[in-house]
Amino acid sequence: MKTITFFSYKGGVGRTLAATNFAVYLAKLGLNVVIMDFDLDAPGVDSKFPGFRLPEGQLGLLDYILRFQQEGSAPGPVDEILCRVPVSSSRQDCTVGLIPAGDYLAADYCAKLNELNWADVFSDERGVEFFQLFLERIKEELSLDVLVIDSRTGFSEIGGLCTQQLADEAVILSSLASESVKMTRHLAKIIRESEIARKLNKPVETKIVVSRVPKPRRGIDKLKAECCKKFDVDETKLFFLFSCPGLEREEFVAMLDTQKEESLIASYMQLFQGLDVEVAQESIREEIERTEKGLLSCSANEAEVRIREMVALFPHPEVYRRAMRFFELTRRPDEASIFGLRLLELLPDNKEAQLQVARFVLHSDINVRHGALGRQYGQLFEKVDIRHLVAIAERAYATGDLLVEEKVRLADLLEDLKEHAKSFQIAKDCLEFDEFGDPDVRSTAMGIAARTAMKLGKKEEAAKLVASIPLGRLRGTLANVAVQLKVDAGDKDEAFELSKAILSRGFTPGIIGTAAELARELQRQNELEEVIHLNPELESGILRNSESMWELEQHGFDVSGFHEQARAARRVARRRH
Repeated sequence: MKTITFFSYKGGVGRTLAATNFAVYLAKLGLNVVIMDFDLDAPGVDSKFPGFRLPEGQLGLLDYILRFQQEGSAPGPVDEILCRVPVSSSRQDCTVGLIPAGDYLAADYCAKLNELNWADVFSDERGVEFFQLFLERIKEELSLDVLVIDSRTGFSEIGGLCTQQLADEAVILSSLASESVKMTRHLAKIIRESEIARKLNKPVETKIVVSRVPKPRRGIDKLKAECCKKFDVDETKLFFLFSCPGLEREEFVAMLDTQKEESLIASYMQLFQGLDVEVAQESIREEIERTEKGLLSCSANEAEVRIREMVALFPHPEVYRRAMRFFELTRRPDEASIFGLRLLELLPDNKEAQLQVARFVLHSDINVRHGALGRQYGQLFEKVDIRHLVAIAERAYATGDLLVEEKVRLADLLEDLKEHAKSFQIAKDCLEFDEFGDPDVRSTAMGIAARTAMKLGKKEEAAKLVASIPLGRLRGTLANVAVQLKVDAGDKDEAFELSKAILSRGFTPGIIGTAAELARELQRQNELEEVIHLNPELESGILRNSESMWELEQHGFDVSGFHEQARAARRVARRRH
């Protein structure tokens, strides 16, 4: 049996809630757990469980200790002060054992509390012996895995008893108020150096939890470093329970409804995973297998609820892997990729998760240049930087697991992110080593390679690539590259002919200015005017693009006709409205 005490110097930091959540978490794992309410002056662990009420006349810890004070008797049967609290779970008969302070709503509770005299209890060695025997009775009679103690705050006999004599591990919650920081640091030192614990040959491990502080927007590393220094504690023994808007409205045990506040659950889980309950790891694996077997006999909706609860309670690589597979099978690639990302946080080289995330990213509608990060899959892109996602896709590319279409898409994203060297190399490798089933994909790869070659100053390679692209596939920036290459090579006549050919197929922004400049230099303005007026789509595009009209005007073209057409179009539009 392991005993873990939750303690705080000041109240209002969520100590009892944290202890209760921990007990519920362990119970859902299938462990036999009891939570003991040792805050005799302000009890209330029972009130954290919705709908639960202590049985009338329930005896508790106060009655147990008073009997020893008055009679000097050994601890009695634990069952007489124990009650069971049902916990909703996929497990049958899941309960948390509760040893309450007593029936604190009864009329005689205050009188009993006033009778308690800790000086009498610890007047000789029998007091220490009584509580050691009490622990033994709990262990033997209840066959417990874990005893969770909710201790009273501040300097007190109860605090010392709970954190030094009874505990194997003490979890100390604190705010960042200067007084709380100073006293938490001091009390942690007292617990670590406890003479009682030394005599019992039981050093007490301490963990510090900074509670109810706002979560930093850009990671917690800086805050953690500052808090480690303030509390004089190693980073492996410091945890956070960040502010939760839901808790500001009403207190609730998050572990009873793991879908209610995801961020709060995540904070609790980081703490609970840091507590040394070795038996929990075996129970997690058993729970995964049990839950997965249960999925075969329930509906899709029930299966999803169970999967989500499993993920919330057990941040374990195997859990994330199974959740990823479940959502992939149910055709929810965005959800599958979120769990793939969580798996990669724990196992960065996991190929299955890399490929899941990579394929989702490479098949999503991402436009980095215009900031449209996959509207239909916003949840993933809100949580993770696009560069991180593309880096995962790069790792999948390096393993050789991507299809040629996915490789070309990766090169496209890298070009958008101005990673021109990487983009060029991937596109070039695709053109050299891959077979293209779709000519459009091949043309896209050639275009990426040509554009990035220009950015990298590889003009000869860019010229070769562009020369091999059919005229009908020269579009957008690639068309601009093709014309510019001929200009740079001194072939202005060819550049002008190419620009005319491209414009004759439709409006291409960027080509108008170059074509107008070349037409003036070569004194061939009439040819460009003819191309424009013979192509209604081109004319319409210029009308809608004020920059193109300005470029024509700058190079000596009469654009008054375009202005008149624009005014006429506005008059027609007004009449319609």
